[in-house]
Amino acid sequence: MELNEIQKQLTIEQKAAIVSILIVMAKADRKVVDSETKFIDSIANYLNISPFDSIMQKLASSGKAELMRILNTLSRTQKEWLVALIHSIVIIDGIAEDIEISYATGISKEIGISESEFVNIIETAKYVDMIKKMRGLYL
Repeated sequence: MELNEIQKQLTIEQKAAIVSILIVMAKADRKVVDSETKFIDSIANYLNISPFDSIMQKLASSGKAELMRILNTLSRTQKEWLVALIHSIVIIDGIAEDIEISYATGISKEIGISESEFVNIIETAKYVDMIKKMRGLYL
């Protein structure tokens, strides 16, 4: 499946949940760096959603259970793409901290992606290549 097909099939709620979980990941190590902010902005722009949209505010106040409920409505392909996005934000600053890896694998497990599947997904170039093709985003 091509990246625009993944994007086109996402609901506004799913888009908001994807951006929200990337924000959570950026904050995992308690320091958000410029490269993480730019990455999140690029993804939000690609998904045509603003981190300041009312749905984002609503989701932020809904809690983790609601966020995970929405992420669990993603298709398997969309979940794999999300795992690649999560991995990208973990490594974007050049340092994959233990807490970030723990968050990444924990979130993946909560959406039905095992740790071995997580590793397989990030080792598969197809999703990384899709991310690189997004406007202005080069890892």
